[in-house]
Amino acid sequence: MNDGHDVTVRRAAAADVRAVAEVYTASWKAGYAGHFPADYLDALDVARAEARFAESIGGGGGGDQVWAAVRAEEIVGVTRFGPCRDTDHADWGEVYIVYVHPAAWGTGAGRALLATARRELAARGYTHAQLWLLDGNERAERFYAADGWVHDGATKVDNRLGFAIPEVRLVRRLT
Repeated sequence: MNDGHDVTVRRAAAADVRAVAEVYTASWKAGYAGHFPADYLDALDVARAEARFAESIGGGGGGDQVWAAVRAEEIVGVTRFGPCRDTDHADWGEVYIVYVHPAAWGTGAGRALLATARRELAARGYTHAQLWLLDGNERAERFYAADGWVHDGATKVDNRLGFAIPEVRLVRRLT
């Protein structure tokens, strides 16, 4: 798929794991600066991210898919999506992540990834999708709002990383 900004989105392959992990790590360090503890972000490791993506890209991720945005033959973004993990929307799809390397912000890669995730979830028969967003991440909130995602009022606090991450849920009709 080409969105007109020289960005192509394709299903990630095993050979892409390192590049996907590099995008993921760089986007976390830039995108969550000021939101997450600096020592946590400084310690982010590409090798650990590789292990995380290897399973999903290899097909062992429980129905999820990983797609990569490619620009000038370089992977600049990643999305991962699949079945909804929340019981109140069990028959919906979910966009788990959309991350773009900071050097590629504003290139259309994020929009192309999100459009691909929506299209692929709809092709699976989902009529709606959700995603969880860091509460207070205004840049990301503007990005999703421009694509029609809205708050549904649900919130949660994720403590898996050893610190509180307040999140809000956004939803969107797919068909």
